[in-house]
Amino acid sequence: MPNVVSRFRPASPSQPLPVLRYVFTIAANGQPGTIRPDASPAEPLFYLDRSDLAPSIAASRFAAGQRRTCAVDFATSLTPVADVPLQTLYALASRPGPLAAPPEVYDRIRPSGSTCVRGPGQFRALNNPAFETIAVPPGDWAWAFFAFDVMPDGTPRNVRLLGSSGTTALDRAGEHALARNRYAPGTARIGCLYHYFRVGSRPAVPADFPADTPPGTDDTIPACRIDPKTISGLLSGQAYPRAFQRRRIEGVAAVRYDTAPWGAIGNVRVLASEPAAAFGETAVAALTSAAVLPSETGYRGCVTRVRFRLPAGTHHG
Repeated sequence: MPNVVSRFRPASPSQPLPVLRYVFTIAANGQPGTIRPDASPAEPLFYLDRSDLAPSIAASRFAAGQRRTCAVDFATSLTPVADVPLQTLYALASRPGPLAAPPEVYDRIRPSGSTCVRGPGQFRALNNPAFETIAVPPGDWAWAFFAFDVMPDGTPRNVRLLGSSGTTALDRAGEHALARNRYAPGTARIGCLYHYFRVGSRPAVPADFPADTPPGTDDTIPACRIDPKTISGLLSGQAYPRAFQRRRIEGVAAVRYDTAPWGAIGNVRVLASEPAAAFGETAVAALTSAAVLPSETGYRGCVTRVRFRLPAGTHHG
């Protein structure tokens, strides 16, 4: 899993690079769940983005069989950008989400002799492939990274595929779409860069609540009824674990809490969170600042169930 880190201090022999362990269960149908970090290793002297580790486990599928508990170790290694294979850098520059590759990566992958450092100019027409026709496994993504030149009249020429995840349909459709782009007339540019990605649909078997999860009290106990205005982010989908959203992975969380007569919510804790802890953490964060309508007594032991669902469609760019 390639990632980008910036070191601001020299490596210290006394501080080994961290090994990140996650424990998880595998259901009889081969679906992973209950994904949790096993321990917190000593923090390295740089920021290490771990956000995609748990989602990558959730997107995996295993052989069917008896329910079991497993663990996986992610060992950290550091390689200077100058020594990283170009295919790895193409993948980094093409990944979905807001984490843009830093300038050092683009300096390395830009074709030799490029005159397109500032881009191909103002666009007149941009085209996308028919993403909905391109099959991608659930929880995964496909990418294609291109170079091209722009003629003085603004038409692309010499479109070539530099790197790819291996999805031939995206490679061909991306090349065709890019060739139909149009840019503002001006100076010719060579060695411009562009990429497309396509994220798979929802997991084939969405996560569900464990059988022993208590029922919700939202509709049965008035003192537990949460004011919808205080959890608008949860209801609108803005409060969603972003790393799982990038892979279009859905989840569930059951949370217990107490309420006071004046409407305050406290003692919020997770009862269930599938397929990973992030869904319970997101629900707790939302309920901690929520409120219920005032009542005469309040209540201890309220339970709310949250289903994190994504709209139908495809995620691409």
